[in-house]
Amino acid sequence: MVMRGLPVKRSKRVYILLDAAREARRNGVPFGPISDPVGKPVERGYSLLPWAIEQGRGIEYFRSFMTLAWSQAVDAGSDRGLKKIVEGAGLDWTEGRGYLGDPAWRKEAERNREELFDLGLWGVPSFRVGSVAVWGQDRLWVVEDEYRRLALAASRHRA
Repeated sequence: MVMRGLPVKRSKRVYILLDAAREARRNGVPFGPISDPVGKPVERGYSLLPWAIEQGRGIEYFRSFMTLAWSQAVDAGSDRGLKKIVEGAGLDWTEGRGYLGDPAWRKEAERNREELFDLGLWGVPSFRVGSVAVWGQDRLWVVEDEYRRLALAASRHRA
């Protein structure tokens, strides 16, 4: 929401952060201290994602970015922080730095945004499984039900 220029009250931003911390605790995921990457840090990170994927390290890069920003307060907006993220994914910072600022990621992000809107959704966290699309972690039960339905249908089909 913030990155698309939508106004978000401070109280809402704090609520989202506290909600994320609660879910992290509930799921045993390390959370805090943080360096909120919203804005330029996310854009810098995204600019390296196609390269990381090309190197076969996309998941590792994403995991490194999220872990370091949200549980070790690494600033993805700085070269020093992004270097730590890149190297944490097992990638070469010297090579990766050459892709920093590459706008190629924006086309895919726009396609994803359009698909999200076509599903009647508007932001994160959004989930789609089968024919079900929902927004919010408080709707995860709907996603779980759809997984169960699809698994049951697949097992009946195999039988």
